[in-house]
Amino acid sequence: MSLTDPRTLFDTIRDHPGAFGFGRSFGEVLAFFVGYGTATPEGPLTGFREWLAADLGFGSNLTWKALVLWRAFPDEPDRKAVLPPFEDPADDAVAVETLFEALNAFLDFRDAHGLDAVYARYAEVFPYAPREPR
Repeated sequence: MSLTDPRTLFDTIRDHPGAFGFGRSFGEVLAFFVGYGTATPEGPLTGFREWLAADLGFGSNLTWKALVLWRAFPDEPDRKAVLPPFEDPADDAVAVETLFEALNAFLDFRDAHGLDAVYARYAEVFPYAPREPR
């Protein structure tokens, strides 16, 4: 097993978060991915926010963290406005599972079509949005 492969790393975190020193709450998993994204600026999370926004059809002004919550709770506006920790542990589980599902779908799309296709799709959905610097 190689943790340098993003999919292997993400699957290992999903299945064994305690091995990385955190639990299964959305806040803890989120903190890891925020740090991971910061540490790997041109890495596996590049384009994730744009892919999420294009997939949802809105949210070009939102962070990927907020977009994951929109995916997790599409019909519950109050839950999208709440930052972790959630009052209900079930909400944490839904948010965490949605994050991992979105990451896998994003990596599938990016692996099949390339990062340029992520940005092209984003530009089609949001023609008025500023272009990301390259």
